Amino acid sequence: MTPEQEEAVRRALASEGSPGPMPRELADRLDATLAKLASERSRQSGEPTGERPTGQPTAGRADRSSVSPASELSMARRRRWPRLLVAAASVAVLGVGIGSLRDDMRSGSADSAAGGIAAEDAPAPEGSTRDHARKGADGQLPESAPLPSLTRQQADELRDGDLRLSLQQRPARLRSDSLALDVLRVRDRAAQDYALSEDADDPGDAASGSNLDTAARLVFACTLPATDRGDLIAAVRLDGERGTLVLHKTLAGDRVAEVYACADPGRLLASTSADE
Repeated sequence: MTPEQEEAVRRALASEGSPGPMPRELADRLDATLAKLASERSRQSGEPTGERPTGQPTAGRADRSSVSPASELSMARRRRWPRLLVAAASVAVLGVGIGSLRDDMRSGSADSAAGGIAAEDAPAPEGSTRDHARKGADGQLPESAPLPSLTRQQADELRDGDLRLSLQQRPARLRSDSLALDVLRVRDRAAQDYALSEDADDPGDAASGSNLDTAARLVFACTLPATDRGDLIAAVRLDGERGTLVLHKTLAGDRVAEVYACADPGRLLASTSADE
């Protein structure tokens, strides 16, 4: 460790507060680790572990050059919790900058990777799956969130055929300027997916497969609008905004498709005819 690095460590240690004493066992382990680091660096540099090279001042409390890095860090450790001591050891071994280390430690675990699927695949709800979905500061759904679990009622609705869902594993992308064609694409894909499950012994088996399970939790991440038996429901993004597509069953020769806002099922984003 260079004199400049040692001084940077001292300044960092001096600026930290003291939340309380350190457990004895942890203190002993830190002392041993610091002594080992100092010994290794002394062997590499050819300097004795506990003293500075000849010619440098050694007297006086204000002159700290007579104290080895391990000794000084050990004394400081007894006055403060070890977070910055760990940083000091990292500086000595890796040459990492003090400023960046302190910033990284203070960030805590906020940058830990969260499990689940990207919001494009699955925005998470607040509370039950019928509640409003969580939204970011800009009113949009968050960029990443885990899929919600199905409630018993939702699973029953799927098993009984009250709900018919697209089996897609991520929201279908729709555009206002090609909405009719995009809706037909979702419809055709759903028909193909369900055709593959027609040979199942139990029609409700489709709801127990991993594909439908993921698709169902994806759909229920939004607050659903009112639907009728036989309607097809799909998770979508219309011009980038998360929503729910309801492809109504054919009535009097007409089939209407409607897209509702994910967090507000009363807000109709767009509608079109699904007839070819």
